[in-house]
Amino acid sequence: MREPSQWTAAPDLVWTSYPDSDEWVVYDPFSPDVHLLTSSARVLWTLVADGQPHSIEDLVRTLAATLDRAPDDELTEFTRETLASMDHDGLIRPIAA
Repeated sequence: MREPSQWTAAPDLVWTSYPDSDEWVVYDPFSPDVHLLTSSARVLWTLVADGQPHSIEDLVRTLAATLDRAPDDELTEFTRETLASMDHDGLIRPIAA
């Protein structure tokens, strides 16, 4: 199965972070769920929510640069798992090519 190369963000999400934490709390008013995301996952969400097509490789490179680290297999796996989790939780949705 081919991975999506473009996503759209769920509308009307409410984001909160706290000064003593690098995690983000996100609430979807259309869902009873509240989600806790790492700062890296938040960065990834902003990258895929820009409405532009992105390959996994592009996302990994951009995320790695943002985190001041080299892209590697661990970051690639994190990216795939996080996208799948955000899709499952309704924070993003893949757009069919």
